[in-house]
Amino acid sequence: MRIGIIEICVEGHYVVVSALIKTYLSSAENEVYMFTTPTIKTLLEVQNHEPGLHFVILENTGDVKGFIESMNNYGLDRIHYTTIARYYREFYEFNPENGIKEFFHFHNIDQWFMNAIRLQAVRITNVVRAGNSFKSTYNHIKYGLKDILWDFYRKKLIKKLLAKQVTFILLSDAQQRYLESFTGKVDSIIFPSLVFENESLLNKPLKKRDKIRVCVPGAVIQSKKEYDKFLLQIEKDIDFYKKHYVFDLLGRLTDAEPKLLSRIVQIKERGVEIYYYREFIDVVEFDEKLYASDIILSNLHLSDGKEGQNKETAAVYQMIRGAKPGLFPEFFVLDSYFSDSVLKFSDYEALDQVFRRLANDPALLETIQEKARKISGNFTPRNLLNRLTKSLI
Repeated sequence: MRIGIIEICVEGHYVVVSALIKTYLSSAENEVYMFTTPTIKTLLEVQNHEPGLHFVILENTGDVKGFIESMNNYGLDRIHYTTIARYYREFYEFNPENGIKEFFHFHNIDQWFMNAIRLQAVRITNVVRAGNSFKSTYNHIKYGLKDILWDFYRKKLIKKLLAKQVTFILLSDAQQRYLESFTGKVDSIIFPSLVFENESLLNKPLKKRDKIRVCVPGAVIQSKKEYDKFLLQIEKDIDFYKKHYVFDLLGRLTDAEPKLLSRIVQIKERGVEIYYYREFIDVVEFDEKLYASDIILSNLHLSDGKEGQNKETAAVYQMIRGAKPGLFPEFFVLDSYFSDSVLKFSDYEALDQVFRRLANDPALLETIQEKARKISGNFTPRNLLNRLTKSLI
């Protein structure tokens, strides 16, 4: 089977693409044609060396329409649209050859069905309240205005895809249910944005160490994640966290967050092992640090009751990839198979209590680590292939 995958919109979504590539190419009968940009090609080549992978590169951004239409020239059986976050008109006007099965990947469901003006007004208000720098706030406003203009063809595109009865790819059962609250029953597949590959990890004994290493994945941005209240718990009892914990903030911390940078530096100077990164972390280094952790923290804002439904958070994918247990706000909707490997907290004061519980009960951490390993074993590329090929063409 010949599979086309197009990703020309969001560089950071190369992880979604990589999961698809690895899953399809776990069968020697498949070939993947990757339609993408030079930058994303470079990111993908770090972890994808399979002989069945072919790259088709967008060299001229002035002819995106022609590039998208060129997918009809490769004898494809399937096309995956892994992200459509711009070029809405070009994708709307594209008509695949008869017989090509289409797969559309959802990330932010609200964006496709709700009023763009209202959504952007809420987003920009949150950015302003977060006290971001003038440059950061200006860029957010500029993007918001663009997004409102893009919404005309975005809504036309989703209507067209629904009318054609394409297959939708969702990241969780909760997302699937949320989508169908807008669309009614549709053909869809649950597929994660990361796969588990380090199967040798499953047979290694769990490390016993003096300090619990907590991985906090994702860009260090207050408007996206709740760093203020998380850091406050550490600041309130430096001695406890200095003795029992190591924190690895696995995301870029830029100059756009001067207040967070200052607080993190001060916490570090007071003796807490907290690691932060001023530059982009490449995928190899990220994986090394992920595998070295004991547990993953999802430090979401507590106000958004739709988290896990409208869109997923990176911490879910990293639990799968790293075979690690997680710490999540209790409102976050997780698929049921994670229930034995996740501890939940109602607010950040309660998170502090969970941290103390783990420090005082090593057996609890070991139990949820073992559960996490068993869960990740179900997410190898070979095990996931059946999900994508459930309706063979």
